[in-house]
Amino acid sequence: MKESGQENAILGKIISTNDTPNTNECFFVVLGDVKKGQYILIKDEKDVYIAIVNELFSANKYFERPETVMDYEKVIDITSHFPTNEWNYIIANCRIFGTITEELKLERAFSPPKPGAKVVKISEQILKSFLGFVDDGLNIGNLNNHNLEVKIDLSRLLQKHLAILAMSGAGKSYLMSVIIEELINRKKENGRIGIVLIDVHGEYKFFKHSYPTQTEIIEGEKFRIPLKKLSSHLLNEWIEGITVPQMREFDNILNELKNTAKKELKPFSLNDLEVKINELEAKSQKKEIKNLYQIIKNLKALKLFAFSEKPNLKEIVKPGKLTIFDLSKLTNDRAKQIIVHYLSTTLFKLRKKERIPPFVIVIEEAHNFAKEKAHKYNAIPKAAIETIAREGRKFGASLILISQRPVKLSTTALSQCNTHIIMRISNPFDQRHIEESAEGVDNYVINSLPNLHVGEAIIVGEATNFPVMFKVRRRHVENKKNELSLKELAIKYEQEIDKFNKDVEAFI
Repeated sequence: MKESGQENAILGKIISTNDTPNTNECFFVVLGDVKKGQYILIKDEKDVYIAIVNELFSANKYFERPETVMDYEKVIDITSHFPTNEWNYIIANCRIFGTITEELKLERAFSPPKPGAKVVKISEQILKSFLGFVDDGLNIGNLNNHNLEVKIDLSRLLQKHLAILAMSGAGKSYLMSVIIEELINRKKENGRIGIVLIDVHGEYKFFKHSYPTQTEIIEGEKFRIPLKKLSSHLLNEWIEGITVPQMREFDNILNELKNTAKKELKPFSLNDLEVKINELEAKSQKKEIKNLYQIIKNLKALKLFAFSEKPNLKEIVKPGKLTIFDLSKLTNDRAKQIIVHYLSTTLFKLRKKERIPPFVIVIEEAHNFAKEKAHKYNAIPKAAIETIAREGRKFGASLILISQRPVKLSTTALSQCNTHIIMRISNPFDQRHIEESAEGVDNYVINSLPNLHVGEAIIVGEATNFPVMFKVRRRHVENKKNELSLKELAIKYEQEIDKFNKDVEAFI
């Protein structure tokens, strides 16, 4: 392996302890600028090792024995009588990944580095190859302690699904918007996919101002499911309490209406279905007809059905295009659940038939749609989401699940996400759930989670060769929406009340 000037910069020398150096761990005395989490090379006569600095320790010969320090300090100030500053030094503890070949391939270390071996800086070329970064990848941030962009291969990041997990306020949505920017701005020759986003809080609408031709916003209250897609099977998925005989009768009534509409060349509505069932319920003594009218009435109250689909899902998914389904104004939770279920199942079917391009569906607050422990009708889209998680990679249908409560998220869906980007999480139950569900999450990763700052993240799994800690890059376009603090909201509310009262008095 050829050495560069950068690699020749000596950072330290390996020292021997009772148990180290060995093939997994070593310590070195720091002679240069070294930081926790920094990647380094260790060079002895035979091999070149790649390692990461796990921890740094400060040491001083004069302060090694506490009883001696105590005795001296009773009589004199040690620092004023001895050259203590000349004996300050730092020890670094390192985890060894293996040895690097001339072809920049990583191999298992079969022998440890020797005491006295040089610790040097690692080149950008070696580090990129080691971690698995690619030049045409998605640039999501900067590697901690290195001047290196974290560019992740599109297929490795998304084909086998991605989970973004963090507590509230840690930067999940900001990271997601950075990934969306990368997908929107991606060049055609590098491969582009469609982006479908379930926006629960209306946080991503600013993309329409920044990328007007590449962004479409579908408001949840205007979303419509075509009546021709309605069936007893879907009714059973969406509405609690329907029985098998009722499902059979419903299909008979629905088919009759469909046939009549086809003959008369005119559409039928949910009102027609409601009237038909009401008439039959009044005439029939069959138990299976009873209560079916109320079930349809509940369905009608959701205001989700029309003669034609809105929007046309075959047309909204396009390479490099972002389609946002804004559910922020919907107050009916069941309506939200049904929309996500219908989108997930329909888009996956269209993709399997290759009628739409490869796509990724991003689900914010995923724990509300694919709950681990919930009644079927409180997590209607769960089965559909788990199906895409299990089978989507074969057809070019990808998932990004975003959640602040991983412990409440379906273990099946989470375990099928082969890449996890984890930001700050302090809840031990969430940490344990991640450790059990995510491949590649070890104690080092788990112990790091509570200490991450806002915007810092660890990526583990399929997307990179090893866990990577990085700082999310800045968005190219900032969200112009200014979120008010609780204090500001309280003041604004009372100001508006005062203004209203003054206007009333003036009018009177």
